[in-house]
Amino acid sequence: MKAAKQVDEYIKKKLQLDRRKHTQNVGLLTKLGVIKTEYLHGLSVSKEKSEAELPSEIKAKLDAAFEQFKKDTLPTEPGKKVAEAEKKVEEAKKKAEDQKEKDLRNYPTNTYKTLELDIAESDVEVKKAELELVKEEAKESRDEKKINQAKAKVENKKAEATRLKNIKTDREKAEEAKRRADAKLQEANVATSEQDKSKRRAKREVLGELATPDKKENDAKSSD
Repeated sequence: MKAAKQVDEYIKKKLQLDRRKHTQNVGLLTKLGVIKTEYLHGLSVSKEKSEAELPSEIKAKLDAAFEQFKKDTLPTEPGKKVAEAEKKVEEAKKKAEDQKEKDLRNYPTNTYKTLELDIAESDVEVKKAELELVKEEAKESRDEKKINQAKAKVENKKAEATRLKNIKTDREKAEEAKRRADAKLQEANVATSEQDKSKRRAKREVLGELATPDKKENDAKSSD
């Protein structure tokens, strides 16, 4: 039937469903099916022929069903925040795992965690605490006590992360200062060595000049 085909083609053109939203998808398809059935039934009762194109009023009903579906399935703002926080937790876990594998390759016999791994794992704890806070804030019945507890936990985890990062910064500064001091010491040693060489050359030259008169005298005696 031409009319049924027109409806199906229009629906197919607009239909791009997220397979994860199965329940909502079924609801939408049911609603679209009802619109299609009513339209075909109307044609059957009136015995009118289907038009060359799908009537605008039927398109409008189908469009309205799709728009409502979008509104119903779009994540709310709190839902978006929770999803973002969950993503950050997974990213932090991945970084910590990568750091652990890197340490194992570089220090296979080391039984202690590196500072870099401590920092990475601390960041995971921060992200987890932030996720807990976002979940508490996203609840319809907000519990201010739990929210404040979650906020305090976030601050504690952040403070620990900052402490570890400061240790790393201090170490890097100390290592840089040592490198500079070593470089200056090497420069000083080179300069001292050059001075010593210069002094030895000067001394040899002086000794050579002092020996010259004796040599002349010996040469004169030999000629006699």
